[in-house]
Amino acid sequence: MASVLLCKSTLQKCVLGAIMLVTEVAVLTYEICDNRFLGKRIFLARKLSGMTLRELSRITGLSHSYISRIEKGAVRPGIKSLRPIMDALDLPVYSDGEIAQEFQALYQTLYTKVLFVDYTGARALYAKLKSRKSRYANSGCFVDYYLVMLMTSLHTNAPKDEIEDFYRAAQLLYDVMTPRQQELFNVEKALYLSRIKSKQEAFEHLLKCLPRVEDPHLRGIAYYSLGCYISGDHTRFTEASEYLRKAQEIFEEHANFQRSNRAKAVRQQTFIHMHRFELFEESYQETLAYAKQYGILDLYYFTKMNLARYYIVVEDYNAVIETLDSFTGQETWYYVMKLYAYYILNRYDEGREVLAQYDRENPITWRPIEEQFIAVLEYLITKGRDDYALKRMKELVDNALKRHDFLVISMTVSLYGSMLKDLRRYREAFEYGKKWLDVLKTVR
Repeated sequence: MASVLLCKSTLQKCVLGAIMLVTEVAVLTYEICDNRFLGKRIFLARKLSGMTLRELSRITGLSHSYISRIEKGAVRPGIKSLRPIMDALDLPVYSDGEIAQEFQALYQTLYTKVLFVDYTGARALYAKLKSRKSRYANSGCFVDYYLVMLMTSLHTNAPKDEIEDFYRAAQLLYDVMTPRQQELFNVEKALYLSRIKSKQEAFEHLLKCLPRVEDPHLRGIAYYSLGCYISGDHTRFTEASEYLRKAQEIFEEHANFQRSNRAKAVRQQTFIHMHRFELFEESYQETLAYAKQYGILDLYYFTKMNLARYYIVVEDYNAVIETLDSFTGQETWYYVMKLYAYYILNRYDEGREVLAQYDRENPITWRPIEEQFIAVLEYLITKGRDDYALKRMKELVDNALKRHDFLVISMTVSLYGSMLKDLRRYREAFEYGKKWLDVLKTVR
């Protein structure tokens, strides 16, 4: 244990040194910044303030066409023209070297905390940097400020509006970023796309960018993300497992055991879905032991969720409930599995208690289909089976089939089939049973 901790400590020092080389925090003064960088700084500040070119023209007395040329880097203004623009946007004409040095130290600390999954510490520092936005975002370090804030907001599940603001700013700055900054932005853009748009879009973007990702830690995160995005698709389990294996190897090589165990935990899901239960059991015990030894609560949570997932697949619903009762739910999927188990066991009163808890807790929802599943289970538990319930269940099953969402398919097809049989709609029940067999044939 001591050797592991020493290795990790040494590695973190190396990472700090590497950050010094690759982040290239800029200390801008009027004398040294190029036209394009200066123009982009003005353009970003104007856009974020909601000011139009004509409004800025009216305030400064400069023509809007001249300001537009400055923003595009086509012309370099003199100090006399620059000062009213910077004053109107609350930007300093000259940068303070002390601010840049102060920010650089904070950047290195925050970057390392996110990299090594110290999200508690990252959230505290993120709040500090957010409260000082005008100090750092208006300084010469503004590119790195928006980059690290985007990275932290995504990894620590900040409010959606904050993520959107930091992403929008970073995206506007892409063409003035260094190659290393672009590398970081592209990896984080994939996470943004998976949250705001779709995992498929995130996967395609990251796969295209992967050859240009040289930093080993970011490359590990990229492989991890690729595996996560397709880990629930029954046609791509082997592919997902391979991406996660690569991520695990990279993180272990660089002593980032926090992230290597997370890669291992996601990989466990592919083992469960492919019924490779011996591999799941071995990996599960390793990850759980690591989480307990180092007191990593979120990894412990993730691993226990995998155990509940395993019991869902082998249809041991009492074990599902027993497992989920051993820790507190943080996400919607926890409540989906618990409600499903109670419903299958006809324990409706306890299911209603879980629904009340779900309403109180308002947990994190990672996929829209989870909320759709909750709504169907809530109706079945509180209202029972009727034509409306059947319609909603069919919509859920069809959505899961369309998304190749293996676990949701396995949970809903059998339930929908039993509902159809109750109504003596045997042909439809047979058709959906056949669809489930077709899914099983494509598992790979």
